[in-house]
Amino acid sequence: MDQKSLKQILSSSDTYGGTKIYIQAVQQQQPDIIKICSEVVISILQDQQGPHLPKFYSLKFINELLELQEYDWIDLTQKKILPILEEFAVFKKESQDDERGKHLFFQNISQKKKYEQFKELEYTGSIFFRYTLESIWVWSKWFPIDTAVGKLSLFKIAQERLSILKVKFPLISYFNKNQVINHIQIQRPPKEMLEECRVVIKEHLEDDTNTDLKNFQNILNKVYFTEKNHSLHSTQTYPQIWKQSVEMMKQGKMGEDVQIKLRTAQISIMQKKFFQATQNLKKSKVALQQQVINFSTVLSEKEKLLTEINSHIMEKDALQNQIFQLQKKQQEYQKENEDLRIQINQLKLQSDTTEIKQISPITSNNFNEQFYRSKDIERQLQKKDVEIKRLSEQVQHYKDFINQMNGNFDHLQKQQEETEMERFKLHQENIQSQLKQEELQNQIGLLKQSNARLNEIIKQLQSQNNQQYEEHLQSLEKNSIYIQQLIQEQTESGNQTKNVQFQEMQEKIQSQNIEIENLKKLLEENFKIQANTSTKQQFYGKKLEKGFYNDSIKNSTLQKSDQNQVEDYGWGYNKNQLGPLYNSQQHQENKKIMENFQQKKN
Repeated sequence: MDQKSLKQILSSSDTYGGTKIYIQAVQQQQPDIIKICSEVVISILQDQQGPHLPKFYSLKFINELLELQEYDWIDLTQKKILPILEEFAVFKKESQDDERGKHLFFQNISQKKKYEQFKELEYTGSIFFRYTLESIWVWSKWFPIDTAVGKLSLFKIAQERLSILKVKFPLISYFNKNQVINHIQIQRPPKEMLEECRVVIKEHLEDDTNTDLKNFQNILNKVYFTEKNHSLHSTQTYPQIWKQSVEMMKQGKMGEDVQIKLRTAQISIMQKKFFQATQNLKKSKVALQQQVINFSTVLSEKEKLLTEINSHIMEKDALQNQIFQLQKKQQEYQKENEDLRIQINQLKLQSDTTEIKQISPITSNNFNEQFYRSKDIERQLQKKDVEIKRLSEQVQHYKDFINQMNGNFDHLQKQQEETEMERFKLHQENIQSQLKQEELQNQIGLLKQSNARLNEIIKQLQSQNNQQYEEHLQSLEKNSIYIQQLIQEQTESGNQTKNVQFQEMQEKIQSQNIEIENLKKLLEENFKIQANTSTKQQFYGKKLEKGFYNDSIKNSTLQKSDQNQVEDYGWGYNKNQLGPLYNSQQHQENKKIMENFQQKKN
């Protein structure tokens, strides 16, 4: 008994019978065999490249060893094997389909596999995933408490954790209900223990950093197993309670409420079975049902034809026997007739005419009767031959019809295989299209983010531009007002020597007014451009949502167009200083003029 031989035993159903030796050794508590069994089972469950059917037989082997109720194997299973099975159990936890496990082993396969290999992987994944969920649920009922530490077992914690993650457990199909009931543990956990465990699990799931199962088990060992010593309620075994309830029901002592609950439970179980059966019936294809119906009708007709053919053959054999017997009788009658004729001739020669006259009517009558009888037999023989010919033609017709139906059935099978292949190809294309769609959605999200950033930059630039334009307008207006005041004061003083300077000042004021009007126009155009940019952004956003910009090349063109828009919108900006491009010399001249006027005024 070594690891290689045990792996060979767990490889198929034909060799699985060799596990009896290992089960007996574990029952005798041989530690080396227990170690070999655990190492082989763990290596098979963790193997992702090899065949996956041995995983199913390994799980079956685990369940048979757990039925022995040996604590060493129970403890080893819950600490080393259960975490591996929990990782399988979380596969597609959001789905409520009991057949979701058929894609369990599709993660590490290549596209070069054949259609039959994909079908085999679907079948293996479906039975292994369902058996895994059923096993975890049954183990939580068999061993809810770790009797060595007086706390909840890891089996019960795993079942509670998967239930909180909303993993759907299927109805039991790989276990016998009586087997499950007889192995349920005597001690039941109190409610406060279960509530405390659920709180710890929820806190662990809310913390995204503690997603590792081993880390979670370490937290349970440190926190949960050391905080409180719960009192375990010792109760009777489940079979004893069941026997007592059955006796009370026979005696009529059980309350009506309990009877109603039992009946409702049975009704709910039957309803679930019926609902599952109806779903399975709905999933089956109508074309396949028609083919099965046609094939069954063909088989029934074939059986009817075979029975008719057998009956006709029996009748034919009986008729042939009758014909043979009639032919024998005919030959005998002919011999008798010849003998009679010979006797008549002899009598004619020997006897008198009177005697001959007396004998001849009798012999002639016998001969005539035999003759007519032979004619009737020949007619019957002809009728039987005609009927035999008709039956043989009918048999040949039935054979041709059966061959035709067999050919139709083969053709339907080929069509079904072709449709299955097409459906599989469409499924693969659907998966690829979903992946492409996810990539496009990611690209659209990135484009939206970049567009939002560009919009923010444009808004900031436009706001800065407007503020600087307004400040410049205010400064120009103040300068113009101040210059006008100086002109008025100068005119009032009556100084004619500086009229030339006043005229120059007036010309400069007019130029500044023109510049103010131009700046106002620029502000209006800037506001119009801002409105146009908002409408364009909404238009591009709608296009992105519809999927027009789903290509990386279009992404680059969009970024270039956004940069051009920024340059168009910020035409009044210096790229280095982000300030208005007005004439600095003119501004300095205005300052000098203001200073001269102030000096003269003083």
